[in-house]
Amino acid sequence: MAHESPSSEWNWKKTPGISAGADVERAVFGAPVLPPGQYVSYREALEYVKNHQPSLEKRPKVATVLRQKVAELCSDESLPVKFYTAVGTPLDIYHGVDAFFEQGSKIVTLDVSMREKETTKADVLLVASMDEDGRVLIDAREMQQVAEKIATLLSAIPARKAA
Repeated sequence: MAHESPSSEWNWKKTPGISAGADVERAVFGAPVLPPGQYVSYREALEYVKNHQPSLEKRPKVATVLRQKVAELCSDESLPVKFYTAVGTPLDIYHGVDAFFEQGSKIVTLDVSMREKETTKADVLLVASMDEDGRVLIDAREMQQVAEKIATLLSAIPARKAA
């Protein structure tokens, strides 16, 4: 199992006003440093997230490990696989995307939840839990399956040509 110990430097909050689901989102993916905004289109929300990422040093270990696994599994090794957290941004709030992976012009979106869902707005669902000490737990098989799904989707999306 992957274990992520929360820290205050990436906005871990365990107060009555913050749900466990929001806690697990921040613990797994971290969160961009920005105030919540008003509704924006999907495309604008993607660009907003890209321009407001936390520093790499503040990226949670789970996100780093998942990005590395995805990169190793992608068929296109000529382009880097990039990870972006969208937790708490308009992309999360209005479009249901907690994070996304990008390879060139290809994007695969991700939702993290403490339970299985029949439907999500994102392309891939990552199921995580928290122990009684507030540490995030993700089963190793879940991490591998999610990495494989993301890599498969990135590999299957045809690259768009610039207009």
